[in-house]
Formats: sequence, structure tokens, C-alpha cells
Amino acid sequence: MDYFLSNFFLSNLKNILIQSFAEAFPISSSLHLKIFCSNSLNFTFLNIAASAAFFAASFSAIKRHAKEFFIKKNYKIGIKISLFIFPTLICGFFIKYYKVIDLNNFNYTFNIIINFIFGLFLIYCSVIKSTKTENELSIINFFQAGLIATLAFVPGVSRFGITFCSLKIFSMKNENAVFFALISGIPVTFFAGASHLQKISINAEIFLILLISSLISFAAVKFCLILKNHFYLFGIYRMIFSLISLLYVLK
Repeated sequence: MDYFLSNFFLSNLKNILIQSFAEAFPISSSLHLKIFCSNSLNFTFLNIAASAAFFAASFSAIKRHAKEFFIKKNYKIGIKISLFIFPTLICGFFIKYYKVIDLNNFNYTFNIIINFIFGLFLIYCSVIKSTKTENELSIINFFQAGLIATLAFVPGVSRFGITFCSLKIFSMKNENAVFFALISGIPVTFFAGASHLQKISINAEIFLILLISSLISFAAVKFCLILKNHFYLFGIYRMIFSLISLLYVLK
């Protein structure tokens, strides 16, 4: 264990930190990994840790909706959540197993431009007036938002960011949109991480990394909840980071 911590863990600490933070923020994890990490694909399994963090952070909302579904027989909420998540899961399946899109075949410049555009979009969605709850949005609205959320597979977009924006377009309150973005991220990030976890040897060290990554992601998500009404700050950060990254790539 000591040998592991002094070599594998510490030598890859940057990768672990970036993957854990970036996946839990409405910023582009793919761009940050491309810029700062040389072997980021080896750490995609950390999405499992992110899914655990999303579950823990949104547990109160999950519990409330489960009560509505099972006790109050409000089956609409279950249908809405399912239709919101379903398009992303289907797209992920086809991308993973049928290679309909090569996600590695995008250069830095494309990533940077997309990150800048969706940073601007995040600012807009964060400040627009929104007063609706999930009960005021129709089933069709949730499905449409789910279709928009599939843009998360485009490098530079950000899964958390686009799921938040997809609901804000339909005037959902910031707090509600954040929680639904977290809830939808649980199965998506879990399956994404699990598909890569099977490629590596699972041992005590890997579980330790997952635990540490879960704690980091949970702290990042809690920070996002504090800033739920100020997501435009993440948009501003994305635009500044994009400009700096572009200068770095073009120099």
C-alpha cells in the first residue's frame, strides 16, 4: 500500500483531482483533462465516484420524489425523470458499443470553441427568469430537455452544465434544475465509469482512489449547491479558461 501511495497514487494525483472536480462542476471535464492530463482516459472509471457523490448530495430530493412516486402514487414524476435520463443513456450506449461518434477525434481548438460557446450559454441560462418546479413542467418538456442534454457527449459541453441548462430553458428554478441535473447524472456517470472500470484490475488501491475521488466530488457538488443561483460564475470561468487555453494551443 505504501509503495502504491508513493508511486501510482501520488504520481497521478493531478489526474485524480481534475477528473473528480471537473465532473462535479458545470465545466468541461474533457477540455481540462486534455489540457492538464496526458492519460486521462485511464481515469474515466472515476465517474463511478462522481455518481456516488451525486447520489449523496441529492439524496433529500431523491427521497422526496420516491415518496411522491410510491406513497402518493404520483407516477408522473417517475415518468418525467425516466424520460429526462433515457435519451442520454441511449446515446451513450450507441456511442460506446457501436462507435457512431469517435469522441477522441476532436482537436483542442474544437474543444475550446465549444467550451466558450456553452460557457456563454450557461451564463444566459443562469440569469434568465425561472419560477417553475418539476410539477409545472410537462412530461413532453422533460423529454425535450432530455434530448437537449444529449449534447453532453460533445467534447467541451459539460454534462452537468447542459442538463442544468436544458431545464432552465423551460423556466425551471435554479435549485430544482441543479438537483435534477445531479439525479440524471447518477446513472449516466455510473455506467460511463463502470464501462472503463472493467478494463483495469480492481484491487484495494482502486477502491481507495474511488473513495477519495467520491469525497472530492461530493465537496465540489456541495459547493455547486451553494452557488446554485450564481452558475453564471462557472460560465465566466469557462470563457476565460477557453481564451487562455486557445492562446496556449496557438502559441
